[in-house]
Amino acid sequence: MPLDGITTRCLSLELDRDLRGSRIDKIYQPDKYDLYFLLRGEKENVRLFLSANPMNPRVHITSSTRENPSLPPGFCMLLRKHLSGARILQIKSPGYERIIEIEAVSTDELGDKKIKRLIIEMMGRYSNIILTNESGIIFDSLLHVDSQMSRVREVMPARLYVYPPMQEKYDPQTALSILKKGELPILKESMSRPLEKAIQESFLGFSPLLSRELCYRSGIDKRTGVQQLSEEELSVLKKESKLLFTQILEDAFAPGTYSSSPEEKPFDFHSLPLQDAGIYHPSKTLSAAIDVVHKERDRRVDFELKKKSLLLLTASALSHAVRKRNIHQMDIDTCKNAATWQKFGQLLLANHYLIPSGAEFFDAVDYESEDTKTVRIPMESRFSVTENAQIYFKRYSKEKKRLSSSEAFLEEDIQAVEYLSTLHQAVENASDDEDILLLRDELTQAGLLETKSKKQLAEEKRQKDLNKKHPGKSKSGNASGRAVRAAAKAAALRAGNKNENKRKSESVAGDFFRKYTTSDHMTILCGRNNLQNDLLTMKTAAPDDMWFHVQKMPGTHVILRCEKKTPSEKSILEAAGIAAFFSRSAAKSALPGIKEDDRFGTLKLPVDYCPVQNVKKPPKSKPGMVIYERYKTMIVEPLDPSLL
Repeated sequence: MPLDGITTRCLSLELDRDLRGSRIDKIYQPDKYDLYFLLRGEKENVRLFLSANPMNPRVHITSSTRENPSLPPGFCMLLRKHLSGARILQIKSPGYERIIEIEAVSTDELGDKKIKRLIIEMMGRYSNIILTNESGIIFDSLLHVDSQMSRVREVMPARLYVYPPMQEKYDPQTALSILKKGELPILKESMSRPLEKAIQESFLGFSPLLSRELCYRSGIDKRTGVQQLSEEELSVLKKESKLLFTQILEDAFAPGTYSSSPEEKPFDFHSLPLQDAGIYHPSKTLSAAIDVVHKERDRRVDFELKKKSLLLLTASALSHAVRKRNIHQMDIDTCKNAATWQKFGQLLLANHYLIPSGAEFFDAVDYESEDTKTVRIPMESRFSVTENAQIYFKRYSKEKKRLSSSEAFLEEDIQAVEYLSTLHQAVENASDDEDILLLRDELTQAGLLETKSKKQLAEEKRQKDLNKKHPGKSKSGNASGRAVRAAAKAAALRAGNKNENKRKSESVAGDFFRKYTTSDHMTILCGRNNLQNDLLTMKTAAPDDMWFHVQKMPGTHVILRCEKKTPSEKSILEAAGIAAFFSRSAAKSALPGIKEDDRFGTLKLPVDYCPVQNVKKPPKSKPGMVIYERYKTMIVEPLDPSLL
């Protein structure tokens, strides 16, 4: 959830207590909205995370880190200039606004002490990070806001920093004073609103979550209008409001996280112990609570972004392969009648004495046909009969070669489409970072994913161009025997490590099979990608284990470990259901008329199964491609393995 004003005050008090006196050692900016400050304190070094991301603006101490970009953005360079080596004097939050100010003192080139303020505004899409001097003059900001973007205030270099317009709401102190007089501190313009909305519109620092909490504590439906409240409900509401505002003003915070169940990971946090937000898990600090919630959320977002990029990559490659297949199939269809042009040429030569000069066509008798039909042969009147025949012979030769090459290419295209379909399906099935890691490895080996960065590729291209202009020269222009020897040594080392890296890759891939247990306590193993499918089926599985795969569709290889026992029908059915589960998206795209509900109850797929000894891998075939014989087929519904 976004930080509200009450939580922001708790956070500022906590950060001031823990970070006051710390020295700013390093600053880096991994992306457009996020900053990391490495702070050296008296007791320990900490990492402070600042974000103006419109979706999740926040400030907190974190244990996670991200890659430091090689080229820092301009705002990061400015912060390094002004704040590197600075010591934090205080951290505060003005009122109950979603703003945190970090005041730090640094020494300039002349040895004078200069006070700088870093202001973090956490206001949704209006979030920003701003650096000012002691007088409030803006050095620069993460996001510039000019007069065309906002008529209220500008956030630009050399402008005077002005706080966002204050909201016309009651702060906790004022609200508590009104409550002590026996009145309800609800703004007049909000009296006609439902209670939850009226509370949020009347109290400074209240979020929808905290507004619902006050309704819950008062035992009042949040949709009830303020004017419809009974005397008894008003009395309870005033009492609970007094208790809540007293707790806030006394800074009696108890930060924690909230989850839907004890087993699930937390999805929310707050500075107060809430009764209506889920299962409460106390936390030592608010920073720790924020870090726990956002670490899991960021992990999911990062995973989805990685998965989406791989899906786009495999979909593009698959679409390209399908287009090539269709083009070559069209070429084959077009060239199927190549023998007709040869026949036309032969008939023209056989009847050349009957064809008058300048004829535009000739009706020749086709003696090869059963009923000796007459065939009309178009001709170019400006050419002789012999020249017309040669035109047909050349056309025949050209289309024959085209047909031969297209048939060879079509076979490759069919294999490529089949392989890329399984690869795309494997990406669809990816459920965690391990899946993504293994899939990237397979994509790299398949040549679909470049391992080197654009910067490295550009440098290599530049060096190649330089070598073409000055062959045998080093970067300095002189022959470098040391560089040649170093390159040869590196090449030998890469060659020596190639097999070792391959063995390591296979070992790592083999350690991460998906593993499930049937109702009869038998083990089921599933490959995460095509490389794992090969390892699982051809090297890991025993000959008497059962192999499962959805029929004529891309999907994962599923192995039921029999351990020289006869598997029960229930275990076979569950293994087949898992094989169908990991192919359900492919089935939906192949069979668009099928609709599946949350339990996949309306979707049934054919699954082939047989002993592993009946599964063979053709020579030089793509990863995951196998042939099998003496198999059985069953129609099953997809079974979510998490339900086992």
